[in-house]
Amino acid sequence: MIALLSLLCLSVLPASLSPGDHLGSVQADGESRDYRLHLPACYNGCRPLPVILAFHGMSANAKLLQRLIELDESASKYGFITVYPEGTGLGPLKGFKAGASTQKREERKPDDVRFVNALLDKLERTVCIDSNRVYATGLSNGAMMCYRLAVDMPHRLAAIAPVSGGLGTQGCLPKCPISVLHFHGTCDDVLPFNGPREKGILPQTYYPVPRTIQLFAEAAGVRYAPEIEVLPNTADDGTSVCIQTHLNHETGAEVVLVKIVGGGHQWPMHPLPFRYLGRGTTEIDANDMMCQFFLRHSLAQ
Repeated sequence: MIALLSLLCLSVLPASLSPGDHLGSVQADGESRDYRLHLPACYNGCRPLPVILAFHGMSANAKLLQRLIELDESASKYGFITVYPEGTGLGPLKGFKAGASTQKREERKPDDVRFVNALLDKLERTVCIDSNRVYATGLSNGAMMCYRLAVDMPHRLAAIAPVSGGLGTQGCLPKCPISVLHFHGTCDDVLPFNGPREKGILPQTYYPVPRTIQLFAEAAGVRYAPEIEVLPNTADDGTSVCIQTHLNHETGAEVVLVKIVGGGHQWPMHPLPFRYLGRGTTEIDANDMMCQFFLRHSLAQ
């Protein structure tokens, strides 16, 4: 019986898809779009595994994000497949059409929602994934892309974990419940916690973080005041962490804000090596936190 099951698995999926890194492409909105795929050591092509989509920031790329945030290690430990979609742009400096830019040239960019839908369709055909447990995370412009997907295709995502980026104003508001784990520094000078300034580093329009959290808590049907937890300081890095949890006790939907007091435009525990992005925190590990958060949520709930 075991031998028969193994034979069936091999007949369904390409033999080349073994644990490790893979490069792929998919046709979407009239263009060929690239992505990077990491299959954990536990992947055998038979047991469906959950998927984390990780979106890079503006003027970056998928390879750089994969290297800098080191998500694969934590994701593999918890049994996740990780996928890094590639944005569009000039050379290695790419971004996503996330609904936060007012610049006219944004209108000419490909539709990244179609890209993600096409990417998930291909993954369902070629990789043994659990379609009820697909999640999204991202940094900056990639975090904004998470919010756009949560609004435009909530039927395909079970939860999101944006880092240092809010809900863009050039689109619709959330209408369906989706669980959110949001990380943001109070000293973020790139995409400030309390909304865009008149002259910010990036010409982006987005809702302030507290308003973003409120909108998604309302969409999730939360009717209670949030629970507040201030974590004890364990690292002398100039930051502290306060966690605000909005929980729908009937459905289990969660909208959680991880406020990093004194933190900059950084990925917790895995800071980017650019001084202008501000201080990173080592009080928490965003990778472990989001993996544990994702495991609590599924579309089949």
